[in-house]
Amino acid sequence: MRYRLFAAGNRVMPLFAFAVALWVVAHTTGYDQALLTALRPLGGFGGPSDLLQDLVGARALRHGGDLYPPLGPAIAALGVDWPLTHRSTHPPSAFLFLLPLADLSWPVVAKVWAIGMLLVLGGAWWAFRPATRWWLVAPLLLLWPPILSALGQFTPVWLLGLSLAWHWRQRAFVAGVCIGLASLPKFLPAVALLPYVRARRWEALAGFGAVWLGAFAVLIALDPAAPVAYLLAQRVTSLEQAARDDNGAMLAVAFHTFGQFGGIVGVVFLAVVVICAWQRPFDDAGGWALWCWLTVALLPIAWVYSLVPLLPGLLRAVRGGNGVVRTLAIMGMAAPWIGAMAGSAPASVALAIGLSGGALILDTRHLLMPKQAAAILGVNHRTVRGYVQRGLLPVAERINARLIRVARADVDRLKANPPRPGPIPTNPPARTAPD
Repeated sequence: MRYRLFAAGNRVMPLFAFAVALWVVAHTTGYDQALLTALRPLGGFGGPSDLLQDLVGARALRHGGDLYPPLGPAIAALGVDWPLTHRSTHPPSAFLFLLPLADLSWPVVAKVWAIGMLLVLGGAWWAFRPATRWWLVAPLLLLWPPILSALGQFTPVWLLGLSLAWHWRQRAFVAGVCIGLASLPKFLPAVALLPYVRARRWEALAGFGAVWLGAFAVLIALDPAAPVAYLLAQRVTSLEQAARDDNGAMLAVAFHTFGQFGGIVGVVFLAVVVICAWQRPFDDAGGWALWCWLTVALLPIAWVYSLVPLLPGLLRAVRGGNGVVRTLAIMGMAAPWIGAMAGSAPASVALAIGLSGGALILDTRHLLMPKQAAAILGVNHRTVRGYVQRGLLPVAERINARLIRVARADVDRLKANPPRPGPIPTNPPARTAPD
């Protein structure tokens, strides 16, 4: 087998063992029943879900009516008994995703959406390109509570948009389109435009604006009063939902738990992350992970599925970070799982956001593709691969058999002491650990 799961030094094994241990605990605490409940939409059993409010809005857009009615009676008309009194907090642009499904029954909509979100998660996994051996643990990540509870939510779309934006970061207009699509259900993914603003890559703003102009045009064509209806509904609804005791947003939990002091500490922490992210280079994966973290940390209302966009940054920290970074990242991934079993979901969500933020701040590795390293060294990418084979440039991260990344510090060190031309050894030296 090409990649041995139990080989010495394999970094997948600790995560694999940790996931198995958590699953044993979940079985003894009844979490496996929650797993079966979360997977019910795949079998066509449509129960209560946040997606119901978007189906209500989509039907109102298509057939006319109130986009933001009290949700209890509106959901009852879809055949689901869910006694809610508040109105939807989702923008009307989120309803556009449900327009093709607006005339279907709720169980069918839930099943189609759940299958679609599994495909979206697969697309996001491909876009942020984990190492080949990580595909072995991908099914286990579906047991992570944020992923498991996201099959009836929009956060996989959020994750896919940000992952594709990073994948196509050198094509700024396309990246802006991806960020625009991610921000249609929730506005905060637009924060990911800031690194493009810092790099003066204005094409990203054009792509983002094109998506929103198109969405706004469709909304106005279907219901000219949709934007006004949303603003009127949120005057009371958003504040009421943010004040709920089960709100897991980091700032909300900090304020509810520790008062003004907690709120001040939370704001300072956010400011530190913004400063760190702003100082990272445009092509730094760690910097991009910080911007993605901010799209979640700034949420005024957060639930366990809101953590889904943090997955790429957490996996990167677990795989290549130092001991402290890896510990914080694993704790951040474990927090929502433990919280779900202990019945303290809001605190666990806020704790996961805080721990992941700490891990991403401390993970200062700056990794480069061979072409990026070649541009710094003033050579071509084949020469860079020659340096790697000669042992002059360590491999910091190996994505697959051909795709590698090298550390910026090693590239700068090599640039300061240029190597002399020499033959490539028959048996290249073993891969070294990243800085």
